[in-house]
Amino acid sequence: MISMASADAASVFDAICHSAARLLDATGAGIFRFDGDLLHRIAATTSPEAEEPFRAAAPRCPDPELASGRTVLSRSPVQVADTERDCSELQRQA
Repeated sequence: MISMASADAASVFDAICHSAARLLDATGAGIFRFDGDLLHRIAATTSPEAEEPFRAAAPRCPDPELASGRTVLSRSPVQVADTERDCSELQRQA
């Protein structure tokens, strides 16, 4: 899939994001870039309609209530076993 992506970085990150979601049997995935102050969502597996709330809230400061924010703030991977049951995971509400 990645070899089929064009040379631009957005297409490559989009392919990585979709491949990771398939590999992990996830309902969704996102890739973020941290510029030292703000998180920028650079790839996602969601539809354009579902992505709109994320775009409206981006870029954003790392938020400890979100897995992406906890990852940046702790400087280590964060695993959310079940985002449907984990009340602290607000990723869907952006």
